[in-house]
Amino acid sequence: METQTGHVGTYLGLLQGGEEGLARAFRLVAKQHSGEPDLPRECETFAAWSDDHVTELRPFLERYGGRPQDPGLLHHLFGDAARGMREGSVMLTLLRQLGHLWVMAQDNQASWVVLTQAAQHLRDESLKLSCREALRRNHVQLAWLKMHLKERAPQTLLVPDSTGKTTLFRPRG
Repeated sequence: METQTGHVGTYLGLLQGGEEGLARAFRLVAKQHSGEPDLPRECETFAAWSDDHVTELRPFLERYGGRPQDPGLLHHLFGDAARGMREGSVMLTLLRQLGHLWVMAQDNQASWVVLTQAAQHLRDESLKLSCREALRRNHVQLAWLKMHLKERAPQTLLVPDSTGKTTLFRPRG
């Protein structure tokens, strides 16, 4: 009796698209904020990890009949934050970009978790091992992003920018 693989290929394709989008987004942040200490180097490292994930997914896409797919609106949101660099605070834009990276990485994490469960059910040890390693790296990405969000938020939101205005909206009252 043949093992049913259902939508495993579809999910693999969505995840590959998600990892490709995350790699592009990390590289964009590295480029746009090249003057920030350590940030470009870390973003390039995380982009390379996502590139590795894309490469690791290829044999599974072939095995389960999937193809790369557009991950949808979530990854397109990042482009909107990147375009925001034209106007307003660069630091506020960076904070928004880090938040979007965190959401994109969370989305990929959910896909890795789902595929880990499928790999266990299919008894596909190589897919399970790839998922486990990708989840380990994903946890590092998420922890780094969360740390930078927490670290940068007070400075970005409460300290006046070069125009003398605070970037935090405070309603009159």
